[in-house]
Amino acid sequence: MILPDFDDIYRHINITVKVNGGWSTWSYTSCSVTCGQGIRTRFRHCNNPTPANGGTNCIGEGSGNIDCNVEECLELVNGGWSNWTYTSCSVTCGQGVRTRFRHCKNPTPANGGAYCEGHVSDAINCNQQECPETSANILPWILFGACILVVIVCAIWCIIKLVRRRRGKKSLEPTSDPQNTNNPSSTSESGHYVNVATINSLNRNDNDENLYTTLSTRVNGQEGNYTSLIPKRGRSKQPACTILNYENVRISM
Repeated sequence: MILPDFDDIYRHINITVKVNGGWSTWSYTSCSVTCGQGIRTRFRHCNNPTPANGGTNCIGEGSGNIDCNVEECLELVNGGWSNWTYTSCSVTCGQGVRTRFRHCKNPTPANGGAYCEGHVSDAINCNQQECPETSANILPWILFGACILVVIVCAIWCIIKLVRRRRGKKSLEPTSDPQNTNNPSSTSESGHYVNVATINSLNRNDNDENLYTTLSTRVNGQEGNYTSLIPKRGRSKQPACTILNYENVRISM
């Protein structure tokens, strides 16, 4: 006896079974905030099972919003700079630099607060006053000044010598004065001519009076009374007096 094929029998029999829909589990989105009052959305699907053969759909909402993270947020703290800290200057005098530092910890940023704006460190100038002069720097200027002083002294000395030499040469020139020629008191003997005021200021005794002979009132173009110091015979060739006024000295040969 051959048994019937149940698959063929099942295909020919029209059996209808109603299937009502059922909800899947909820799926959640992230909360809208990290702290404080926020919301998030949840979803579900009517596929557990899916309605079939005239079964009813799932009852209720397929999505909705719910509260989340209702706890209070921590206080927002923005960062602040500390005071500057300075390094030593790169030099002890003159132009130098030094570095300064600061830290973003007054206060330190917290709970999402902003970090400090600006630079953590930078370089600034320091010790701008001039360095004191050292002996190595002063010595060349001392030598230079000494050389200039020597040159000035030598120049002054040379000028004085030149002036004296010219005056000496002028005093040695022969003098021709008509007044002296006609005056019997003039003399042509060799002698030393000085101003009367100079002779009168010298200390001499009466025995030395014959050493002097009065000349005319004009000698070598100079106005005034002059005296000829003529050496006395048998005595020293030079008179016993000192000439004080050198500008009026004239040696006549």
